[in-house]
Amino acid sequence: MKTKLKINFENFWPDFQKKDNYWYHLLSTKYNVSITDNSPDLLIFSYDFSGKRLDKTYDPKKTTKVYYTGESDAPNFEECHAAITQRYVNQPNHFRLPLWTQYINWFGSRPLVSNRDQCYLIDPNCLLQKRFDPDSLLKQKTNFCNFLYTQPRGLRLTFMDYFKDYKKIDSAGKLHNNMGGNVQGRSDHVFKILWQESYKFTASLENTREPGYTTEKLLHPMSTLSLPIYWGNEKVSEEFNTSSFINIHDFESVEDAVEYVKEVDNNEDLYLDIMSRPWFNNREFPTHVSPPAVLQFLEKTLDEAR
Repeated sequence: MKTKLKINFENFWPDFQKKDNYWYHLLSTKYNVSITDNSPDLLIFSYDFSGKRLDKTYDPKKTTKVYYTGESDAPNFEECHAAITQRYVNQPNHFRLPLWTQYINWFGSRPLVSNRDQCYLIDPNCLLQKRFDPDSLLKQKTNFCNFLYTQPRGLRLTFMDYFKDYKKIDSAGKLHNNMGGNVQGRSDHVFKILWQESYKFTASLENTREPGYTTEKLLHPMSTLSLPIYWGNEKVSEEFNTSSFINIHDFESVEDAVEYVKEVDNNEDLYLDIMSRPWFNNREFPTHVSPPAVLQFLEKTLDEAR
C-alpha cells in the first residue's frame, strides 16, 4: 500500500491543473497523493504569476517547500527547503531539471493531446526511435524554415537577417511576422507543432544562453522531424546528440553555421543522414534528468525536512 502524501501547488500559471501535471503524476507513482491547502506535507511553488506570493502563507516547520521554475531564474534558498531549476547550482538541496523534460508524456496516463486546451505532450518513443521513409519525408518538407517567437531576445533579433539573400524564413509569431497572422495558442499547444511539420528546418532559439537552459524550442521540432537550428544552452550536448541537429555553438561563428545550413539544404543525402541520427546519445534519455531521479530527490528532500 502506498504511503499517503498531502501536496499543494502555488504561484503557477493561471490554467495550471493541480491533478494533471508532471509533479502530481510523478509523485503518484510512489505515493497516494491528495491535494490540500491545509498544512500539506509538500508544497511545490513556482515563479509568482499572481503577485500574491501564496507560498509565504505556508509554515516551513509543517510543510516542506520546494521551489520550481522552468525559466532561467536562480533559486532563493532562504524561501524554500529545496529548489528545482534549470541552472547549474552546486548545492545538495538543488536539482537541475531542464524545461524540455516537461513536454514529454512520461506517465502514459496523460493524453498526448488534451481536449481541454489542446496542449501537446510528446510520446517518448517517437523521440528515441526515429522512423521515417526518406522519400516521404522530403515530400513532406515543402517549406524551408520556420520562426515562431514573441520575445525579442538573443539571436532571435538578427537570425532572419542571415538568410535574407538566400530563402525566406516564415515567421508566424509576433516577432518579425511576415505571414500576416499568428499561429494560435501557447508554446505547448498542438497548433504550433502541426504548423512546423511541413518545414525542413526550424529556428530553435532560446531567449538566453544561460548554461543548462534548454526548453521545448529544441524538442518540438524534433517531434515533427523538422531539423532544429539551435542556439542557447552551450552545454546542450550533455543531454542531446548534437550531431543530430545543427548546433550553432559547434561553429566558429553564426555565419559559419548559416553556410552549413545552406549546404544541408542543398544536399538531400546530407539532410537525410543528419535526420537519421538519434536525438539522444545512445538512443537513451539522460538518466540524470529522468523522472526516477527527480522522484528520488523529492523523497530525500521530504525525509531531510521531517
